[in-house]
Amino acid sequence: MQPVSSDKLRTRLSGIIWGDAKTGKTTWAMSLPGRKLLINFDPDGFISVAHRDDFDVFDLSVLPAGEAIEMSKKIGTYILDNADKYGSVIVDSLTTLTSLALEDAVMRGIGKSAKFTPTLEVPGLLAYGARTTNVQNVIERIMRASGQKNLHCFFIAHKNDPEFDEDG
Repeated sequence: MQPVSSDKLRTRLSGIIWGDAKTGKTTWAMSLPGRKLLINFDPDGFISVAHRDDFDVFDLSVLPAGEAIEMSKKIGTYILDNADKYGSVIVDSLTTLTSLALEDAVMRGIGKSAKFTPTLEVPGLLAYGARTTNVQNVIERIMRASGQKNLHCFFIAHKNDPEFDEDG
């Protein structure tokens, strides 16, 4: 094994955009170079950028939790097979992906025993573990595929729902 010279290293932007809901994170992410592949988990997540013609979307928000998780695990292969079409990959949002992964774990009964039935309100440690495993798996597959093809890759997460006063 030999070291690689720095002039041969790939250069890309990758990271996470985190902030309040409805503050322009998706709009900012769409400023990434090239045609974008948007992997959408949020209902209406891409509405703010729907007028644009520089992206394709996997709208997983319309699928039940289990199907959305399984489909998202296959997107890395799609990225590898279609990288020449894109300059950037955007995942919107990790917050919703995490919720879907927990819902999937509960629906599959992860952690169920004779004395305990997981629910969304009280999922239990094993369901939380399954959630974490699935989210890490999805992130890793997308990061590896986009990195292998030198595509920019950003993940979006929001910390809360917007709050409105009496004037909106």
